[in-house]
Amino acid sequence: MSKAAFTSDSLESTFLAYTRVLSQYREYWDFLPFAQFDSGWSEPKVAHAMAQLTETDIEHFERDATALYQQMVVLFPEVKMLPVPELRTQTRPEVPFWLHTGIGGRKLTQIQAFVATLPTHATHSPQHENVLEWCAGKGYLGRFLAFTRNSCVTSVEIEARLCEQGLAAAQKFSLSQRFLRANVLSESATIPFSMNDRAVALHACGGLHTTLMTESVAHAIQAVHIAPCCYHLHGEGQYRPMSHVGRANDLGLSREALKFSVQGMVTGGDRIARLRQQELSWRLSYDSWRQVHTKDHLYRPLPSAPKSLFQGDFATFAQWAAQQHGLTIADTEQWQPYLAQGHKLSVQVRRIELIRHVFRRVLETWLVLDRALYLHEAGYKVQVELFCDYQVTPRNMMIHAHYLS
Repeated sequence: MSKAAFTSDSLESTFLAYTRVLSQYREYWDFLPFAQFDSGWSEPKVAHAMAQLTETDIEHFERDATALYQQMVVLFPEVKMLPVPELRTQTRPEVPFWLHTGIGGRKLTQIQAFVATLPTHATHSPQHENVLEWCAGKGYLGRFLAFTRNSCVTSVEIEARLCEQGLAAAQKFSLSQRFLRANVLSESATIPFSMNDRAVALHACGGLHTTLMTESVAHAIQAVHIAPCCYHLHGEGQYRPMSHVGRANDLGLSREALKFSVQGMVTGGDRIARLRQQELSWRLSYDSWRQVHTKDHLYRPLPSAPKSLFQGDFATFAQWAAQQHGLTIADTEQWQPYLAQGHKLSVQVRRIELIRHVFRRVLETWLVLDRALYLHEAGYKVQVELFCDYQVTPRNMMIHAHYLS
């Protein structure tokens, strides 16, 4: 992939290029790995390459997304040709220690990078700029904007407790930041869009950030800056593209496909990786038992389980899983054959997921471009860029939009 600036002039052509690649290779990403152990891929070279991967190889690629991409992208030359947004060189302002009190290290880096990518005032006035902070939590992002840019910030948050804590900090530090408790999905009429020059949202999930976009367009806010996240949340069923271009090239994405687009993660270390592998293996071991005892040979998913379950013994987990399906397990059950089968299947699932994840970032970029096109079609000058490194957060794409009044 070549790095390029995603601007209003290139948004449509770039979006169409991504659409073609996702359509061409759909069989490699649009499926549920748990329900598919035999890839059945049409390209023999892909099947052959994946069959050569040992369990050690799989573990290596699971830990190193860059190495995975470099190894696998040769199988899909069209993916390699796609442009990707650039990471902007930033100068982050020095701030006093008290400004980031209570903010975790990685979150702090995200906020600093987000603020550093913001252009100067949305209006021509050199005076205070009014900024709307969306889904603010305790208003950490707004706190930085109020201090570093002398902005007057309205932080909107649904939880009263977080509003109270954020307001107390703003008053303590004498910042121009107020809080508004509101459900942004149902109480948008109470939010003062017209009083603000700029709207910002750092990782507002799914329908939360799309609501900000539609409301910003409706009120012609001068500038909008969004780092999208979790496209599957706060929506309904199949994805409906936001832009006209997107609707004309609709991929018919399911909620599962939207969830897949944000499954890339920064590794949590060896212990987390081992727990994740054990959870996968145990779930498949249990399902192997379930299929034998019910004669139902379709995979049946389980709900999320407490992580503590995977730190104990398999029999305890299996009893919990059986309860979820209304089944009972004999105390004399012999688990070793099912554990062996579950491990074998888990390796195959992980192998299949490696190929699938070559397209995860492609799909996420398609979704971001659809949002960028929506704002462009509404009269905004738009740019898409990376605001921080992937290791800081995998959700590192950012949309800048300035209204051409």
